[in-house]
Amino acid sequence: MNLPTPQQRDQYLELLAAQAIDDLSPPEVTMLDELAPLFPEIDRDELSRLTAAVHLALTPTDTEQM
Repeated sequence: MNLPTPQQRDQYLELLAAQAIDDLSPPEVTMLDELAPLFPEIDRDELSRLTAAVHLALTPTDTEQM
């Protein structure tokens, strides 16, 4: 059995984070789907919600920009 590399894990996490805040390109979606089985311990939905929440928390609102 081949274990995933640290680079694959980083790439998977980066794609999940990008997906939470923006649309992925078709090749990125394909890569995400190919990497997912290598990391069954990572809950994609939970990580997506967490990433989106952090992004929203760090994005200034209109009233904060004044």
